[in-house]
Amino acid sequence: MAQHEVAKPVALLDGQGRLVEEGWARKPYWRYDRSKVAAPAWRLKEWDYYSVISHDRKYGAAFTMSDLGYLGLFSVAWMDLASGKVAQAQDMSMLPFGRTGFSEDSDKESLSRESAKCSISFEKKGGERRLRADFPEFAAPDGARGSVSIHADAALYAGLFNGSESAELALDPKRKAYVHLVRGALDVNGQRLQAGDAAVIAGAERLTLARGDDAEVLVFDLVA
Repeated sequence: MAQHEVAKPVALLDGQGRLVEEGWARKPYWRYDRSKVAAPAWRLKEWDYYSVISHDRKYGAAFTMSDLGYLGLFSVAWMDLASGKVAQAQDMSMLPFGRTGFSEDSDKESLSRESAKCSISFEKKGGERRLRADFPEFAAPDGARGSVSIHADAALYAGLFNGSESAELALDPKRKAYVHLVRGALDVNGQRLQAGDAAVIAGAERLTLARGDDAEVLVFDLVA
């Protein structure tokens, strides 16, 4: 079956948050309006990704900046295509909820991230896209690759739960826990969450996770 080609500018979403025109395009014709996304802030996910391959196809590099609502992820990867080896370094930001700085127009977008862990930018100048990345710990002598540092008074926990699997996490009542359910369904302190839901637990001494249905969950231990 032939695929439909979108050949002129068109809105990406209608007033109900549904796709206006499905298909593929030779240019970024879809006009993105963030306000038309029919989802809460923690489910809005925006990202920019580039993969660059050498002319001899022996090496490649990948650059990513993303705002996933509950966290921001910034990474660079070096790929040795001949040997299959990959080295990667990453950085994260806590609960950006759209503050990373993505533009609604990819033709106008310039985006950057500066932290103790990394310096990365995607700049649009004229008809060129310039990619720059500096991760000081990229070639760490201890060989640790892909480690993540969070520059905040916070801790991050991740877990998978299904069926009778459960867990309890001790909390400091003077702090708060932010729980984000990535997929599936899960009971969080007795409250049923579905994929994309989030909950803030404050003033509690314990967090109980149970009755998972193919659940993947992230728990952030944060300053109140």
